[in-house]
Amino acid sequence: MARLDAAFEGGVKRVIMNVRSLDLWWSSIMAYGVGRGHHVPDAACMNGYATSARTWRDVITDLACALPKAEIQILPFEQFAGRPDKMLAVAIGRDAPSSHAECWLNRSPDMAALRNRIAQNGGSASDLPPHLATGEGRWNPFNDSQAAYLREAYADDMMWLTAGADGLATLTEDPSRTRTGLSLSAGALTKGQSYDQQTNPSVQRRLAQAR
Repeated sequence: MARLDAAFEGGVKRVIMNVRSLDLWWSSIMAYGVGRGHHVPDAACMNGYATSARTWRDVITDLACALPKAEIQILPFEQFAGRPDKMLAVAIGRDAPSSHAECWLNRSPDMAALRNRIAQNGGSASDLPPHLATGEGRWNPFNDSQAAYLREAYADDMMWLTAGADGLATLTEDPSRTRTGLSLSAGALTKGQSYDQQTNPSVQRRLAQAR
């Protein structure tokens, strides 16, 4: 991102980023990867993902470091999933067309589709871990304690974002969303990066060096 900003001579002014409950995000990423030929992560890898200290807060902090002049807006996946018009409206600051959004690109496969794709890639059902060998619906590779740990980490991230994210980013929620997700209740929030820059000029961010 720092190199991208350098390529535009510091002209990147706004970054829109989705965050999602970490258990579902990792599950989706792994299903997407395994469906394209990557190995199914073993128990040690799963535990490493589940207990990693790195969360969205670290990613956002790194992003703010790489793009010190850019406004960073965070959109919860639970509110904006499948709503490209809403995300585009946030990005450009005006209403966006809501038609022609019928295709769901890069959707992670469910368990049945995963088994089919693994077989197509030369894998065998007998080599699959028990949690993937049978069953239907979304693939959930984490056990209950791992999933709970990841959800708790995401809740901490959302609290940090709601409190202003140390002036690094702004949590943008969609008040028109009626379905309750894993994030906090929808509603316009005023505190965040722009708010802190206006009220506290001393807030500074480290500048990442483009290499």
